Amino acid sequence: MNYVAYTLIPRVKQGLSAEETSDMLLAELQDLPFESFEQIENGLIGYIQQELDNQELYHQLLHHSQIAKVSREIIPHQNWNEAWESAFQPVEINKQVRVRALFHPPDPSFAYELVIQPKMSFGTGHHATTRLILEELVVQPPVGLKVLDMGCGTSVLGILAEKLGAAKVDAVDVDSQCVENSIENISLNQCSQVSVFLLDEFKLDRTYELIIANIQRNVLLEQMPLYDRLSDNGTHLWLSGIMEHDKDVVIKYAEEYNFRFIKEKILAPWVLLILKKMV
Repeated sequence: MNYVAYTLIPRVKQGLSAEETSDMLLAELQDLPFESFEQIENGLIGYIQQELDNQELYHQLLHHSQIAKVSREIIPHQNWNEAWESAFQPVEINKQVRVRALFHPPDPSFAYELVIQPKMSFGTGHHATTRLILEELVVQPPVGLKVLDMGCGTSVLGILAEKLGAAKVDAVDVDSQCVENSIENISLNQCSQVSVFLLDEFKLDRTYELIIANIQRNVLLEQMPLYDRLSDNGTHLWLSGIMEHDKDVVIKYAEEYNFRFIKEKILAPWVLLILKKMV
């Protein structure tokens, strides 16, 4: 399968860094059919299956109010992994957690080292939304808890949750490629308590003590009734994938399902919301 790589250079806004501008653009593009994004020095590269690419998408991006320049190129299937791996560097969290790929040498100085083969899945720890949750898991290890990793991508969050003592982790995604990639990563990390499900096949017959959802805002709002159904009194809900200017909307909607706001963590312009089910 071939992919198309869109290089997107955002219009830099006054008072914002290039990285912050790229983050704002990324949030705007979450509803488009890109499989993943890579942040570069002055913008983004979005990857999409060639069969899903079309002139309508190209013109939509070309005339997007936040995009200054658009270019695209076809990446043959056989070159995809090489291109991705060349840009993938280890992620280090508070000198305790290191996320690396197979081709990186191990570093035993870290208490927890996760091996992730990223492929086309989102969730290597590079993006602020994932990093915020990795950091919070270290601060609040889910020892003995039943954990749900919704929108799992590579399952990096679920894998770390098990290594930090979670009793059971269910990882769920809408994308079958993410499910396959997650299963591979679970095996690489010798995890025994992480199970992976495609959302359409996920049975809603259980509840969790911690639900983690690193998904863009619109999907978080859409899935709030699901999080409610999978919660008991006292369940903690961690929501990432949210920009600071959207947090009040998400908190207000979550409160309608009896999730009470506890605290937030910010890695501008992204925010992680910590809520708790109060019945």
